[in-house]
Amino acid sequence: MDDGRNTVLIFDKHFPEAANYQPGHYLYYTPEHLVTQTNQTIFSCFLLQCESSDVVAELHCTSADGVNWVCPPRSPFGGIQLGKRCANSDLFFFLNTIKMWIETQSGKKLTIKTAPTCYDPGIHTILHDVYNNTDNCELCTISNQHIPITPSNFLSGIHLSEKRRLKKCLNAGFEAGLTNQLTAKQCYDFLLKCRTTKGYQISVSNNELEVLLTQFPNDFLIFTATKNNEIIALVIVVRVNEKVLYTFLSSYLPDFATFSPIVFLTQKIYEYGQQNGFKILDLGTSLDHLGTHKESLSRFKRNLGAETSEKVTYHFTW
Repeated sequence: MDDGRNTVLIFDKHFPEAANYQPGHYLYYTPEHLVTQTNQTIFSCFLLQCESSDVVAELHCTSADGVNWVCPPRSPFGGIQLGKRCANSDLFFFLNTIKMWIETQSGKKLTIKTAPTCYDPGIHTILHDVYNNTDNCELCTISNQHIPITPSNFLSGIHLSEKRRLKKCLNAGFEAGLTNQLTAKQCYDFLLKCRTTKGYQISVSNNELEVLLTQFPNDFLIFTATKNNEIIALVIVVRVNEKVLYTFLSSYLPDFATFSPIVFLTQKIYEYGQQNGFKILDLGTSLDHLGTHKESLSRFKRNLGAETSEKVTYHFTW
């Protein structure tokens, strides 16, 4: 469909060979990562300028039942990604065309989960205006926390209580840092052991983690804290793009709870971010296994120097 200025193309497998097309500024939008998110068919929607055939926006969605459609299929966020700046009217045309197409597929609802506002506040403002002013939109907003990665020392931004825990880790002879010596199964088994003890589950299966760590070795980074070569804490961090690191999975052995080794690991991740030009360490939302806000976790993140931004999900029904 086109409006004279733009054309919307929707593919079930293939990506357009358009001029200046660069798939995904974020890892989650790349074709390689999209296919790991679901076994369902992914429909990739592109907004092309008629005059140049350049891709100026994209969105990827899927449905398990044909009625309820989601974007992203399965990742922390999705939504419209802009390849080039364009008018809001073009984005309204793009989103409404996608909604009309989904309706032709018997769909009745589209849910779009977006990135934390701290990632790119300017782009968020533009897209929020488009989403929120599109017919039949309801939104749900939750808090997300991140640590700005600056030239400042990690210690300068954390609470006194966390400084004491960090010192306790150092005095106990703990070591921490990036490692490439662990297999996906070793990571999974460690996380499963720790989380099961606390009554929690893991958001991915062993096979899914194997795929992610194998296919994206430069984007899924493993940090460990050890005591006498024994792993006592582990964090898997995602390189979302060249500016953002995201704490994907983490846990620690309950016997070391009083040391709070995640503080020590967070320092190492922060320093890695400093050394490699990252600007944001995304600590994610603070929800328990039932999806309820967990204030103790949120407070812990604030004590690590985290700031709060919003993470918005938009629901369109018709």
